[in-house]
Amino acid sequence: MNNILINARNIRPQHDGLQPDITSDIEIRAGAIYGFIGPDSLLVSAWLQTLAAIEPPASGQVQFMGLNTVNPDRNAWQKLRINLAYLNHHSALLSVLSVQENILLPALYHQIGKREELMVQMQAMLQKIGFADMNNLTKLPAYIDEVSYCQAMLVRVVLTSPQVIVIDNTLRHFDERTSRKMLAFLRDYLATTRASLLLHDDDAEFVQKSASRIVYIGSGCLLQFNDRHELQTSGNSHVLQYLEDIAAH
Repeated sequence: MNNILINARNIRPQHDGLQPDITSDIEIRAGAIYGFIGPDSLLVSAWLQTLAAIEPPASGQVQFMGLNTVNPDRNAWQKLRINLAYLNHHSALLSVLSVQENILLPALYHQIGKREELMVQMQAMLQKIGFADMNNLTKLPAYIDEVSYCQAMLVRVVLTSPQVIVIDNTLRHFDERTSRKMLAFLRDYLATTRASLLLHDDDAEFVQKSASRIVYIGSGCLLQFNDRHELQTSGNSHVLQYLEDIAAH
């Protein structure tokens, strides 16, 4: 059974920080947490946006579940947006809708289920993630705290049952305990669905501890490691310098 969800070949993201003519390949397989790290956070984000079909690559091809992500037709686009979710620190809930309607909107739009069924699923997920304001889901997003805001966004994503979730610096504002609680919610989802998570955070230590596979991105290379031990013993000079730099901070 083919468990490759994203297949990127000869990819070069649209980012000025890359060395000329540098391209890379990467496969994202089902049921894993991929931790993305590197000295240039914007470059790492550019890679994630390319893999998530948010930005087209400068060169190369990205396929998601066998679909070409560049100029997809309507059916392919719908499949992409249901099954490939992307969140970064700029992602936001709609200010004019209640928290509840914000969470339900994508699932209702893509006709994932009936409203009553989705309401039950949403409430169960909110309780599981530790949402503190269950009695005030009719509030506008501006009136809930930052942790609840992020939890609502994560539940909104999971409610559409995506195969790949990309978390690009969304958890960086929170303390480690809060971030780990949100990550535990996502881990439970991955365990039951065989979906995959692509995780990037300015806290590289948090990413290394959380990931089952690690992807190091530099200006001239993309290196993949099966675990943290393999990363730390790779012997690659760029990786070693990066690890020394983050340890010093």
